[in-house]
Amino acid sequence: MARVQGECRICGSEGILDPYHIIPTAYAKKIGRKDLIDNAGNVVHICGDCHDMTTASRGNQHLLREEARKARRQQMAGSKFSDEWLEQAQDVGKTENQWSASESLMRQPKDEEE
Repeated sequence: MARVQGECRICGSEGILDPYHIIPTAYAKKIGRKDLIDNAGNVVHICGDCHDMTTASRGNQHLLREEARKARRQQMAGSKFSDEWLEQAQDVGKTENQWSASESLMRQPKDEEE
């Protein structure tokens, strides 16, 4: 599925939207339902910020953080990792911090309209 221009189904922002699979592609493959991967009924288009807050993205970020920790430990022990890979791992940490900040904003009570 390709990115599209439009309105995010979650927050309503306008812009370039990511396709988000309701039933994840990995699970569709696991259960032998590859038809779900390209099924338009299994995809909603959401903005990058909302996509970053999905469970799947959060899980991937967790895995990347764990890999980054391992890489830092191995680098300290003398192993070599590319600078590009380490920068990507650091970007995941920044994304995590942004998500935590937006999550705390969502928990704040909204002002009542007068």
